[in-house]
Amino acid sequence: MLGHYKYVREILDHPLNRNKKTRSLLRYIAWNLGRRMLREADYAIQLIPGTSIVVSNRENYATLAYTCRLYDFEDMLFVLHFLRPGDCFGDFGANVGVYSVLAGSRGASVLAVEPVPETFERLCANLRLNCVQAVPVNRGLSDRRQLLFFTTDKGGMNKVAPAAGPNTCEVEVVTADELVRQTALAPCLLKIDVEGYEEPLLAGAREILSTSLLAIIIEMNESGREYGFSDSSVHSLLLSHGFSPYRYDPQSRHLTMRDGINRSAFNTLYLKNSALSLLRRRVEEAETVDLPIGRV
Repeated sequence: MLGHYKYVREILDHPLNRNKKTRSLLRYIAWNLGRRMLREADYAIQLIPGTSIVVSNRENYATLAYTCRLYDFEDMLFVLHFLRPGDCFGDFGANVGVYSVLAGSRGASVLAVEPVPETFERLCANLRLNCVQAVPVNRGLSDRRQLLFFTTDKGGMNKVAPAAGPNTCEVEVVTADELVRQTALAPCLLKIDVEGYEEPLLAGAREILSTSLLAIIIEMNESGREYGFSDSSVHSLLLSHGFSPYRYDPQSRHLTMRDGINRSAFNTLYLKNSALSLLRRRVEEAETVDLPIGRV
């Protein structure tokens, strides 16, 4: 019961719901009734005007997408404020493409990587739905080329499996540096969500980290412990490549340096120190986004 209360509290306290708590609560109730009645169904959810995704109601993040739209509010607004036409956005662990279609709405090209075949099909469908200029890649990412098994029954939390099993698939895995060379797409902004496999992914992305990349949104919630990796090692690796953790306030457009990893949320935003002036100027000068709370 306590966990359920905290989940509802998170929805009601979301920046896009704060001034319409009753309506948001009713949407949450309607969503859960629909899940019970329909069991499994696809929903089309508008993220921002002109940009929508189709998502299964059984995905672990679907409730937040339905009730909050931009569920990673600060991170998603950073994507929308930072990107410009002609930029390249890397979505590593793209799932069904929420971040990819937001990036595409800004006119950026997208390098979207998703290892699980069924999820990859949904990603491609959402890219087509939104006419995103994208190169979708059905592979995994690590520190070397190899074959790995991935789970297939965990929705948005599918991950590298220790061995073959009844709910796994075998996937070709390459390095991010190799993939960038193959596609000639060098991201200036990267979103990484690979369920604990961040450290080997970054170990295979040293060229990107040292050249084109200006900002990274990366999930770090200690899930790497399952593989013997740590968030602190990922943090140290990013620091060694000239990145520092920041907080972004979308409404003031301010970037503020953090002391360390963002433990209050799954994601941490890292910015390249040498490009900080450019990054600040970009978000300050960005076009506003139409949201239910007004233009942000």
